[in-house]
Amino acid sequence: MKKRNEKFRVGEKNLNANTIAKLSQIFNEKSWEIEDDALNQLSLFNRFCTLLSELTEPQQALIIELTERFTRIPSDQYKIHIRKILDQLATDPNIDLSCIDDIYIAPLIAPEDIGKTKSSVFVQYSFQEQFHYNPYFAHKNIRFVNGLDVESSHINNDKSLLFVVDDFIGTGDTACSALNYLFQNKNITNTRVIVISIVALNQGITKILDLGVRVFTSLICSKGISEYYSGTQLSAKLTLMESIENKIKVHRNEKLGYGQSEALVKMIRTPNNTFPVFWKEKKGRTAPFPR
Repeated sequence: MKKRNEKFRVGEKNLNANTIAKLSQIFNEKSWEIEDDALNQLSLFNRFCTLLSELTEPQQALIIELTERFTRIPSDQYKIHIRKILDQLATDPNIDLSCIDDIYIAPLIAPEDIGKTKSSVFVQYSFQEQFHYNPYFAHKNIRFVNGLDVESSHINNDKSLLFVVDDFIGTGDTACSALNYLFQNKNITNTRVIVISIVALNQGITKILDLGVRVFTSLICSKGISEYYSGTQLSAKLTLMESIENKIKVHRNEKLGYGQSEALVKMIRTPNNTFPVFWKEKKGRTAPFPR
């Protein structure tokens, strides 16, 4: 532990005052904790300092830019976003909740992951309390689904809806896998299904919509580089990130995040869709948001 502590102290000394000031400003704006070094050498702020100290000044500048756009939602804030989504559902002109008696809630999970501990199961049960306090849902029959084990006779009627929920949708691959399982193996009609996620990337939403399924989310995120820059600036930023990923020895399948998602998101767990520079720990490397 002593060696790691020394690394953190050296890391901060290698940063110029302007970089530390910018990082501190971001932390203050986002209400992220800045803990006393003497109390916690592994604090989030120190982890960022260590990351930045490994990089050149142009690389540091890119990480600072991306950190400004970074979304971090801890589990105790999930209920805030769930309430927002329920309000969206209640006021959507294409959904008449007055006709709905039964709402089934299933975790958004790939068929091969059924039975495993996934964040979607946590989100599934986080909905329960919020339903009780929403006037549009409080008197509905809320039924929790184990995995994706639903009966078409329960869902495919005008008085039922199936909510498939998660905290994060990235490429949409997992969502489409779950939905296709419901359609092909359970004979569920796509118009009776609604996908709900606290955070979702644009590309994932598009894939789900292409299956004829509605999507509701509290926060939609864009690709951290490709959807913020264009032309020569875009090429320069991608080249800079490539140099960072080469430096920390990112696997080719992880580059720019899973499926080249370029996500800037931390939920209960950091999704592998997020740029690996923020989460990859290997051979003693310390990351800000380890998985």
